[in-house]
Amino acid sequence: MMIDDKETSRGASASRPTAFSMLHLLLNLLLLLLQSFFFASPSQAACDQNDRVFLLAFQSNITAPSSSPLNWSTTTDCCFWEGVACDGPDSGRVSQLWLPSRGLTGHLSTSLLNLTLLTRLNFSHNRFTGFLPSGFFSSLNHLQVLDLSYNSLYGELPLDFISDDNNSLSPIQTLDLSSNHFSGTIRSNSVLQAALNLTIFNVSNNTLTGQVPSWICINTSLTILDLSYNKLDGKIPTGLDKCSKLQIFRAGFNNLSGTLPADIYSVSSLEQLSLPLNHFSGGIRDAIVQLDKLTILELFSNEFEG
Repeated sequence: MMIDDKETSRGASASRPTAFSMLHLLLNLLLLLLQSFFFASPSQAACDQNDRVFLLAFQSNITAPSSSPLNWSTTTDCCFWEGVACDGPDSGRVSQLWLPSRGLTGHLSTSLLNLTLLTRLNFSHNRFTGFLPSGFFSSLNHLQVLDLSYNSLYGELPLDFISDDNNSLSPIQTLDLSSNHFSGTIRSNSVLQAALNLTIFNVSNNTLTGQVPSWICINTSLTILDLSYNKLDGKIPTGLDKCSKLQIFRAGFNNLSGTLPADIYSVSSLEQLSLPLNHFSGGIRDAIVQLDKLTILELFSNEFEG
């Protein structure tokens, strides 16, 4: 049988990759390498070794449920640990601890204060007890979000930040310390006065005493102010109209008294005004109709008249 040389040549050439296809394959591989270099996830950074030590020290003071332990293994990069995020591929510094509703018990050790680039910290709905470490806000001075709600923390409200010789600003935007056992007053010379971008301040369901600070609206970005379920007394000070973005104001279930300040009727952004079970007296002005965004108004169990 005779075999056509041309057919044989075509079959052989079809079975071998051409120079063009090899070049195309190499270019694709190069493109993949470049994409992995430029678009690598920041969380793939190698964890800063000092931060790793501080996280392990924090872990040694807490207990997770035996049925759901924290997957913080000493053999893996801590940027990949549960609830941990790092800030970038260069430094690998820990920027986030996000562990809500994990059934964690124990106390917050001073080792946390060494995670100085933390911007987001959420330990809400756990069972932490004890005091917050001294110097909490002055050490963690990059915090933007702090949520420690629904724990059993106690002691005076830990709002230290500025001192006589330190007038720097705090970047904190959300501060939720509700449903704990914090006591004492809402002090001046605190993180609140240094947090000009604060939008949420919630300290409800604690045992705070004293008066509502007259400077509370120095934070003109406030949208939620919740002081309810405490032991605050005295009058609501004037100046609420400076909180021009305030949407929710709750201060019910306290011992507040006096008349409603006239400027409260000028907070046109208000959607909820909740002041029940206090000792407010006097009349409610017709100007309340100016609050045309108001959808919830709770004033029961007071001593209003007229």
